Amino acid sequence: MALRTDSERERDALIRNISVAVIGVLVVGLAFWAFGVRPAQQKAAEMNAIAADVQEARENGTPDATLLAEESDAATTPAPAKVAFVGDSYTGGSEMDTGKGHRWTDLIAEDLGIAASLHTEGGTGYVATSPDGVNLVVRAGEVRGSDLVVFFSSRNDVAGYDAVREGALKAFEAAEESAPDAKLVVIGPPWVDGNPPPKIRASRDAVKAAAKEVGATFVDPLARGWFAEGKSGLIGSDGVHPTDAGHEYLADKIEPLIRKALK
Repeated sequence: MALRTDSERERDALIRNISVAVIGVLVVGLAFWAFGVRPAQQKAAEMNAIAADVQEARENGTPDATLLAEESDAATTPAPAKVAFVGDSYTGGSEMDTGKGHRWTDLIAEDLGIAASLHTEGGTGYVATSPDGVNLVVRAGEVRGSDLVVFFSSRNDVAGYDAVREGALKAFEAAEESAPDAKLVVIGPPWVDGNPPPKIRASRDAVKAAAKEVGATFVDPLARGWFAEGKSGLIGSDGVHPTDAGHEYLADKIEPLIRKALK
């Protein structure tokens, strides 16, 4: 076999070096594509989408400062707590008040910044039922997704201790099934002065026992003397339902309970 000349060896070495260099360039290029160009393209696509949203908002007359504020608020503001209120017309309102925005549930929702939902049925209770078959047991099954469920039990329940206790237990169980992670605050039946009749006291005792059985927080308006001061203007001309002033009074009593429960 003929020996290669020096020039041939130099040529072969040059070819090898060029081949290695080409392969290196290809490897670097592929790496750059995998880790640089493709993510950059994705990021560019995201930026283009944001720019399109901003342009659309500008065309609709939204100032840039507002857009920035909305982006910041969305990133830093936690979702409001979801609080469900279950009760009768003391919770849902009556003709004795001036309507939405003036009732104790609305006042508390505004003060605490909560997302409130009402599940009420006038003239009913845990046992007392409307002609359509609705009571607080039915309404308690509507509280899905709530963080806190507040029951304001009813002066309409006069069926006796055993029946009211059983009805209250069904309502609390319906709420727990609908919102398994929710806390329960149970407010006993109210009265318009400091002299509630025996049937209302029995209803209070029944609701208190049911709340204790399920581990709910129980609040006793009778023992705490709600409306017992005899202050005029809190109860309407029907002698039963709270006025706007009465709803403000209830908000002052109930808001601290909700604030504590949400901690």
